Amino acid sequence: YTAVTTDKLEEWFAEMVDDGKERVSAWTYVSGVRSIAARWTLRYYEKEGWGVKAIEIPTIKNVKPGRYERLTDEARAGVKKWYEELWALDDKRLWLAATMMLQFAMRNGDVVAATGENFVERKGVMHLRYKPRKTESSSGRVVMWPIHEDIWKRIAEARKSIAGTDKDGPLVPGASWVFVRLNRALRDAVPELAQKEKAMYELRKLRVDAEYRNLGAERASALSGDDIRTLSYFYADVADLAPAAVKAEDLI
Repeated sequence: YTAVTTDKLEEWFAEMVDDGKERVSAWTYVSGVRSIAARWTLRYYEKEGWGVKAIEIPTIKNVKPGRYERLTDEARAGVKKWYEELWALDDKRLWLAATMMLQFAMRNGDVVAATGENFVERKGVMHLRYKPRKTESSSGRVVMWPIHEDIWKRIAEARKSIAGTDKDGPLVPGASWVFVRLNRALRDAVPELAQKEKAMYELRKLRVDAEYRNLGAERASALSGDDIRTLSYFYADVADLAPAAVKAEDLI
């Protein structure tokens, strides 16, 4: 606590950026330091007689990521080809982990926490049901999303081939390491993602953008668990959504 001064944090930010980390990622690390002296912790420090105050972090400009821009046609084709080839691999954990992000726009952290109990049947259709951890303490929304029959058949087949899977256990055993492997493989397979530190997260963005673009903001929000304001900035390229030119008087 005494070592983490505002100047030190600013130096740390600069070092991370110099080492190639994206500014927004570096800022996430810096701002996260505030949790050491979060408001709820202060009374516990006081009980110990420690004069701990909230940590002041430096003022750093241009750390907010830019609006989402859809990947090029070539990159999207590369992602789809890479994804399709995963099914042929013996380790079906790779396909299953990638599927949860690309088909259902789950965050990798939610995939790590998922179990077989997150699949539920409703009116004869299998659904994915879970509460995104990132919004659990804010909106607290639950995602309930139908699973295409073809995808569900492959999910069931993949789970049977993965040793040690059961309804109560992890959906993807060893998921954290699986995502490390997938991230490296995706960066190698798609040149446009080669410099993306979190290349796998682009699968979630692609999925949400596609839902927004083709079927509307409400469905995209229901799929991702995020509000529409967040979607339109971080996950959907809304610059080119009009399907055709129209005259105002034809709409009014």
